[in-house]
Amino acid sequence: MSANSILDIFGSKTKSITNKYSERIKDSSKVNTLLGCLEDRESLFRKDRTLKADYVGPSAKLAVHQNSNSFEQRPTTQADGCNPEPLDDSVEDHYRLYEPIADSAERVSKPRRYLDEETQGPKSAREAVKSYVEARHGENVSAEKNGFKKTRNWRANRQYRIGKEMDRQLLRNYDNPTTVLLSLRVSPGDRGRLTLLSGLHDAINPTFEQLRYRLQRSADAPLTASEWEYFAVLAGTEKRATPHLHIYVYCDGDVSRKRFSPVVEKFVGECPYAPDDMRGNSPKDGTISVRGNEDDMIPRMSDTPAESQGATYVLTQLPHLPPVDEMAQDELLHSSTVDAWNGNAFRRSSYTVWDDDDKPSLDEISDIRPT
Repeated sequence: MSANSILDIFGSKTKSITNKYSERIKDSSKVNTLLGCLEDRESLFRKDRTLKADYVGPSAKLAVHQNSNSFEQRPTTQADGCNPEPLDDSVEDHYRLYEPIADSAERVSKPRRYLDEETQGPKSAREAVKSYVEARHGENVSAEKNGFKKTRNWRANRQYRIGKEMDRQLLRNYDNPTTVLLSLRVSPGDRGRLTLLSGLHDAINPTFEQLRYRLQRSADAPLTASEWEYFAVLAGTEKRATPHLHIYVYCDGDVSRKRFSPVVEKFVGECPYAPDDMRGNSPKDGTISVRGNEDDMIPRMSDTPAESQGATYVLTQLPHLPPVDEMAQDELLHSSTVDAWNGNAFRRSSYTVWDDDDKPSLDEISDIRPT
């Protein structure tokens, strides 16, 4: 993500602009060549959404025929300029559609779905997307016939709801709330998407430990354990679907931006695919965004002012969140990668969101539509 993108989301006062419009999605010549897109792209790749200044929610849904496995007839992305791009723009085939998703079969945690039957090596990104779409359709059929609720989409909706409820409660309960968004990136080079995701995962726990040390445990730590919380998402949206890590931190009190620099440095040191020169993870790249210090206001969602824009920005990048037939190419690429990895793309602190009596039911979670 460029510094300008971060500033667009968090750096300006929220304006009230509401206007329905349709916009043709612009595909680069590389994407056209790579995917062999159809001639009438204008009629296929149109979307209708409500435009709001600093809007960070999902775009309007893509009209794709039910049970369609088509990848080429989907838009590149449903978001415009709000998510990180790879750091290495020299990679021409940034999708790597026909390259293996990982450098070894050992990285694939679901071998029956994501390993090639003949070679027993990782499938290509294009084949992985096809397998993922088939799995999601199979879940939908099972849900309709057998009442099976806990699908990939259901679990993503549950994570989304947990994050949203944390956001509302902490902003309400803290006396002096401050939010911090850390956006941590890798450079893809010629590596498969699952290889990059595995490298990101290797750096997560040391990064969280450094965050805890700087906020709570160091000699000059500004907060106690009850005065800060976080959630994090392993995201992978935008045109090139490169995995990256968002950590959204809530603090009860003003916190200096410099307090988080060692956290970013720890990530760069632990992640094998983050450039050692801090490229893409430096202050000028918008890696650390602090809102709420002193007289600064935390940007809120215009239709739900109890919720922050930052939380919505992060949570709408959860894998598996949209219905599979409404997913854009970047969402399919990232969600299939996470599925092959079979890890948890949503992490959070131990904050108690609901008491046992207040937990939402299966049906309530199934009915969630991200805002």
